[in-house]
Amino acid sequence: MKTYLVTGAAGFIGANYIKYLLEKKYQNDDIKVIVLDLLTYAGNLGTIKNDIDDKRCVFVRGDIRDRDLVNGLFATTTLIMWLTSLQKVM
Repeated sequence: MKTYLVTGAAGFIGANYIKYLLEKKYQNDDIKVIVLDLLTYAGNLGTIKNDIDDKRCVFVRGDIRDRDLVNGLFATTTLIMWLTSLQKVM
């Protein structure tokens, strides 16, 4: 089974990417998508709430700067799609 980690997937591009994975590319295949998003000003859980079913698509609220969290997710991942961004960097 392929496991995709998609960071920033509650944003516009990420939400459309996971919909593409689940509904088009791997509609009938055995796949798991892990969504990692901090849900800041740009993330909206409402855009992906219908995709999260805890079987094929799992949501993890977290920060990509959390090394332990990210390393744990990397250990189970086949492919990483890095879509996280911040408009403001302090």
